[in-house]
Amino acid sequence: MPLHFPNIKPLRLLSALLFLPILLSGQNHLKMEGTIKDGSTQAVIPYASIYVKEKGIGTISDFNGNFILSGIAPNDTVKVSFIGYTTLVITLKESVAGKEYFLQSKPERLKEVTILASDEFLYHLTSKISKTQTRQSRTAKSYYNLSTTLNSRRVELLESYYNGTYSGYDVDALDLKTGRIALNGFDNRYFVSTETSRVMFLHKLFDKNPFLPDNPLSFGSARVKRLYDLHLESKFTDNDTSVIYAIGFSPKDTSGHLFSGTLWVDSARYTLQKIELDIRNASVHPFVPHGNADSLANVGMTISHTYEHQGDAMYVKSIDFKYSLTYSTRFGNLYTTQTRAVLYAYSYEETFKLPFFNFSNSEYVDYRKISAAPYNPFFWEHLDEFQGLPQEGRLLFMNHPRSLTSQKLFTQGAFRGKNFFEHPYVFWSTNRIFFASDSVDYSIYNRQIPATRYHLNAQIYMDINHTADSSHILTASVFDPFESYYHFPPTPEGNAFINMYFDLVEIYRRKLEKRLSETSSLKDSAGSIYHNTIDELNLDSERFFKEMDHGTYLPAMLQWNEYINEELQIDNLRLFGLRKSLNDGGN
Repeated sequence: MPLHFPNIKPLRLLSALLFLPILLSGQNHLKMEGTIKDGSTQAVIPYASIYVKEKGIGTISDFNGNFILSGIAPNDTVKVSFIGYTTLVITLKESVAGKEYFLQSKPERLKEVTILASDEFLYHLTSKISKTQTRQSRTAKSYYNLSTTLNSRRVELLESYYNGTYSGYDVDALDLKTGRIALNGFDNRYFVSTETSRVMFLHKLFDKNPFLPDNPLSFGSARVKRLYDLHLESKFTDNDTSVIYAIGFSPKDTSGHLFSGTLWVDSARYTLQKIELDIRNASVHPFVPHGNADSLANVGMTISHTYEHQGDAMYVKSIDFKYSLTYSTRFGNLYTTQTRAVLYAYSYEETFKLPFFNFSNSEYVDYRKISAAPYNPFFWEHLDEFQGLPQEGRLLFMNHPRSLTSQKLFTQGAFRGKNFFEHPYVFWSTNRIFFASDSVDYSIYNRQIPATRYHLNAQIYMDINHTADSSHILTASVFDPFESYYHFPPTPEGNAFINMYFDLVEIYRRKLEKRLSETSSLKDSAGSIYHNTIDELNLDSERFFKEMDHGTYLPAMLQWNEYINEELQIDNLRLFGLRKSLNDGGN
């Protein structure tokens, strides 16, 4: 059932901001800024890893090889690495900017280890990879960035952090820590990539996928021989003397349902170190136009996976997903967009403390989940363990006066007076919410028991973040449109009932904040305080629903209204024009 919010002003988020101050040290931090390039070809190297072991901080180079890393102490050792290249080790003495750093390709192995009289060995090597994949899952702090350009102008930026769960070569799940979005209109339109991260974990290298072209790892060895030509591109010795073979593959069928690309395979362990998949004008792809009368054409995709050893198995290090397409509107307008997204698992040693919130399963995974969480400036300002892609360009776009950011993207009026989504999550405010009733035939529900004709669900969102200097807890009352419905014709009583329930959740959110402010150890106690408060809320909500009978039992409505008015100074009976009639009916 869609929600409707008339005359809603910008939503005011109520949050707890709790700081435990500790004096900062006076250490002189350095900043390193530059570009990572191939030492032979001078080509830029995107997604190279830049890491400071002493500090446990790092970043990656962006699409153009650029990077910025702050918080480095004098004489810290900075390591720059990328698969197929010798690690570059730098001892930083002072801040540097605008410098080029060149990685040298690992020397190609000249002495033959295996006689390659035919391509049979390459097919054999490729067929062995699937047997080395692990089914054991591991979780890593993961960074995600997506950028869309149109006519060389950025129109979309999404940045988020996850606990990523990986089983070897594949992504199992991405649990959101926090995220932010910025859109910039082009030709009076907005272009959005609503669930690109979902494509990343739906793409299983060894399984056939109805939404993506197949690759040689999706088939048995016999079918690979029928479908693909394999050839040796290069080979080199890895750090531990293993020989890595770069095996190129091209489909014999060029109808657009098979990837071409390259595999980097460890010939001693039969493990996959990297894979690049590429297709132009794909006939199979996961993209759909927004309107039935619109269409897509010329879809091209490049997907690159890199892997690293974690224990005895290989796990995802990064996934780079590039795609371009031509969007044709019903009016004949053509727009060609380029999108590039990267998922980077930067720490398998630790995980995020995730927000206390149950995200509903829904479409538009990236945008929906970010819309459910209040913007958290503390996180973005204080996270330094992994600094993501260079901030300057991101922040300029985020702060551009024409950019529609996640703080206002999901509010009423953001898109010509309408919500971006038909069913937006809603944060509590003094504004009232209503269920829309347009074109609904309520008679189909008449035979149902009244208690089964509605279900309301609101949650208390809580996110905890700690630094060496402070702790911060962000809370909000959030109405969940995916778990809520109300199959009765709209009445003032019904509208008051819905809003009084949401108000009850807000009362307990404030109780939660008060309890948190009174504890001496947030790290140890915040979780238990939250769960105890939710248990109390659930008991009170059960009593509320039972007594109110969806707003038809007048004495209970009067009592609950008095309680809410005392706690929040909100008189729902007055706001919905019910005070006189309910007072009369309650006597």
